[in-house]
Amino acid sequence: MFRSLLYKFGDPLLLLSKPYRTLKPKLDFFKSKGLVEIDLANFISRFPRLLTRGLEKELIPSFDTLRSLVRSDENVIQRNSWIMVSDRVKRVMVNVELLRNHGVPETNIRKGLATKPRAYTVNGFKENLEKIKEMGFNHLQITFVMAVQVLGSMTQVNWRKKMDVYKRWGWSDVQVQSPICMSTSGKKIMAIMNFLVNEMEYDSSVVAQHPIVFLYSLKERIIPRFSVIRVLVLRGLIKENICLSTLANLVDESFLDKFVKKYELQVPGLMKVFEGQLNYQELLQNSSSC
Repeated sequence: MFRSLLYKFGDPLLLLSKPYRTLKPKLDFFKSKGLVEIDLANFISRFPRLLTRGLEKELIPSFDTLRSLVRSDENVIQRNSWIMVSDRVKRVMVNVELLRNHGVPETNIRKGLATKPRAYTVNGFKENLEKIKEMGFNHLQITFVMAVQVLGSMTQVNWRKKMDVYKRWGWSDVQVQSPICMSTSGKKIMAIMNFLVNEMEYDSSVVAQHPIVFLYSLKERIIPRFSVIRVLVLRGLIKENICLSTLANLVDESFLDKFVKKYELQVPGLMKVFEGQLNYQELLQNSSSC
C-alpha cells in the first residue's frame, strides 16, 4: 500500500522516506480523523509533501489549531491538506485575529474558514479587509467574509473589470455589493444578463436584487426554467411577479411539479422546453398557429 501511494504521488522526498517508520504514523493519524482508503489518498494527493512534515512537531499541532477554529475534524480534513503546515496555519491565525478585531462574528469566521481556507492565507489579506470595509459591506453579515474571500481570489484589476461589466447593464456601485456577483466570470455575467434582460425581458434592476442566479448554470438551470416561466406568463397561466431567487433555488422536483407537470396538458411541449429539446419561442409559435 505504501509503495503504491508513494509512486502515485511521485515526490522524490516521499520515495526516500521509510514507509513504516516515517509515513505510517502520519497516515494512521489522518485515518484516526476519519480519512480512509480513497479519501485518504485524495487528501494526501492534494499536497503530497504534507507527509514530509513532522507528525508531533507540526501536523498534530496544525490540525489541533485548525480544529479549534472550525470546531470539527471533518471541516479540517475536508479540503485543508495544503493549509496544514505551520507557516500557513500561523498566517491563518493572524488573519482570523484581524477579522475578530473588525468585529466579524466567530460563526461567520468559522464558516468562511471551513469553506475556503486558502482565502485566509493570501498576501494582502489586511489590505483586502480594509477595501471590503470601505465598499460598505456589513461586518456582521456573512457576505462580509465572502467578499474578503472573493477579493483574495482575484486581482483588483479583475474585480474592477467585473464591476464594469455590471455597470454596462446599469447597475450602481451599491447593487454590485454582493460577493456572489464577483464570484462569477465576466463572460458568464454577460450571458446570463443578456438572456434574462434581452430575452426574458426582466428589468436589469430586478436581476440586481437576486444575484443568486449567477451561481447557477446558464444552460442547465437558468435557460430551461426561465423559458418555462416565460411560456406560462405569455399564455396567461401564471403571473409574472415570481421571485427570481425562488425560481433559481427550487430543486428540480419542486420546479417540475409546480411549473411543468401542473400545466403540461394545457401546454403540450412544456416538458420538452424544460429538457432543452424545444425552444420556448418555437412552442409559442406552434401554439399561436393552431
